[in-house]
Amino acid sequence: MRFFLKDRSILLTLVGYGGLAKEESVVAVRWYQYFFRVRMFFLILLMSQWYLELRHTLNLQQEFIANLTIWSFFVIETVTLLVLVRHKVVYLRRQWVNILVICAGLFLLIFTDYSDTAWLQFLRLLLVAWLLIPWLKVCYLSLTDNRLGTTLVAAFIIMIFAGILISAVDTAFPTPLEGIWFAWVTVSTVGYGDYVPSTLVGRVFGAGLILMGMALFSVITANFSSMFVSKGMRQDFDMVREESENILQGIHAETEEIKLVLERLHSIKVEEDDILANVRELRGRIKHIEKALDKKQRFGRRVWRR
Repeated sequence: MRFFLKDRSILLTLVGYGGLAKEESVVAVRWYQYFFRVRMFFLILLMSQWYLELRHTLNLQQEFIANLTIWSFFVIETVTLLVLVRHKVVYLRRQWVNILVICAGLFLLIFTDYSDTAWLQFLRLLLVAWLLIPWLKVCYLSLTDNRLGTTLVAAFIIMIFAGILISAVDTAFPTPLEGIWFAWVTVSTVGYGDYVPSTLVGRVFGAGLILMGMALFSVITANFSSMFVSKGMRQDFDMVREESENILQGIHAETEEIKLVLERLHSIKVEEDDILANVRELRGRIKHIEKALDKKQRFGRRVWRR
């Protein structure tokens, strides 16, 4: 198990998501987790920008603002963590993907008019997929933690990304809303048929959504079952706990009564000891009086004889 975790850590370091070292400060870890959560918003922004550029709906100024916003976030994240971490070289080596994003973003800022070329759009999509790597573990944990809320949120996020992707690769979906609707009805295994893929890539993507839908609804069904079973078990547990509390209260009451009896017995024993001590003292006095009377009688006999 330890060897597996070590291999996974090495693999994450190779893809640029090694994270912070174990001996880093609490402040650095807290800020790293904060930036990790905020990064999802910028991933959605980056993916939306890729889609809009693919549809040629962004002008150069809007494209420059989007690139500058995303690039500024990664610069702020990298600089902030470099200031907070103790081992700066180790951080850069484990999180080298941030340097890649900053360099790519700087290139797009300088050459904005070339950012609508096909290879740059492909690199942007590849960058989105690369930045989604650490969130795969989050989605896996969210789908398998037996919590219905986190499972539904993870499934909703997956369907949004799937809808945007299929609307970008297939012309049968004019906007991402149609793609999200198709992803929803496909994942839910309903399949109304109002929107269907028209290209080979779209059909392959749809087949993947069908398989994903089977898995997602199996997980959601299991979560519903677990929720109802947990509710019944919780009720049984409450009943057992209530009965246990009643038994404990009865035992406590009996214990108090036993304590009172023991205290009374102890007081009786103390009284008996006092009585026995008084009896011994009286016996001693009686013996002393008997000795005195015996001496007096002997003295009287001697006087009478004389």
